[in-house]
Amino acid sequence: MRARNQHLKRLLSLLLTVAMVLTMIPAAFAADTTTSSGFVIGPYLLAPKTTSMVAVWETSGSEPTTIRFGTDADTLGEAVTVERDPEAPDYGGAQTNIFRYKFSDLTPGTRYYYEVALADGEVSRGTFRTLEENPTEIRYISITDTHKFDTKSTFDAAVAAYDPAFIIHGGDMVEGTGTQKEQYAFWFNSGEFIHNYPVVYACGNHDFSDYFDMYVIDTQTEEYGSVVEGNISFDYGDVHFDLMDSNPWALFQMNAETSGGQMDAATAQKIEQSVQWLKDDLAQNQDKEFRILVMHHPISDPYTKMHIASVAEEG
Repeated sequence: MRARNQHLKRLLSLLLTVAMVLTMIPAAFAADTTTSSGFVIGPYLLAPKTTSMVAVWETSGSEPTTIRFGTDADTLGEAVTVERDPEAPDYGGAQTNIFRYKFSDLTPGTRYYYEVALADGEVSRGTFRTLEENPTEIRYISITDTHKFDTKSTFDAAVAAYDPAFIIHGGDMVEGTGTQKEQYAFWFNSGEFIHNYPVVYACGNHDFSDYFDMYVIDTQTEEYGSVVEGNISFDYGDVHFDLMDSNPWALFQMNAETSGGQMDAATAQKIEQSVQWLKDDLAQNQDKEFRILVMHHPISDPYTKMHIASVAEEG
């Protein structure tokens, strides 16, 4: 009799366990397929102009987001739905959830406020000022090689104190190379400045990847144009800025030749096109009071000296 009771207890325990597992299966299945969002990166600002600005952000879920903006922080405009970029690359077996919004038809030299909201109610707010049409002064901050960005709190305070029209990043945003996607958060989640001040970027030797293109180059190319991929130019007042990708000579050619080989034909063509672009661009902007050239590799770099120094000095 005792053995029979123990058998019944084991049977009831087994049935209870099966029932609990069956009860949990729908919940587990729902957790695996949820699209609940949270901010992964941003929002951050790109391509400053007198009448437009671009905001970009990344979320953990794919559902649409909304954005509102206006000149009064307490009275923003109607919410605009922003869908995920359908051409964003995959990461970890799933498409990256990148969102872009271009603020258009803005007033020069005007402060705007914006708010990005996710489907679950999470909100991120920021502000920016459009470029002036005829600035009486040019205020910008330049930084490079942020990598793990241990000085981000100091930089954040410096930007707030100086209040520049924009920031120029000279390259090497991340510590690793290639598909180190998670490392971009070192910069894009680095402080309040990232929501409030636009940044224009040059490509460093750690930056070239699908993710740098997705986060930066695609938007800069669309907004500024690019005869040679990775090279852009823009004006602010009487100052002309050239930002160049110096990797073709200072990384790829250098690596090939210092290892006893020769650079490939595509690299040689890119160098030739880049040098010609710089010559043409500088020649077309001799009326500007200042011409500023930004590259990741310095003019003292032997390959930069070989290809760029004379062009820059003449221009």
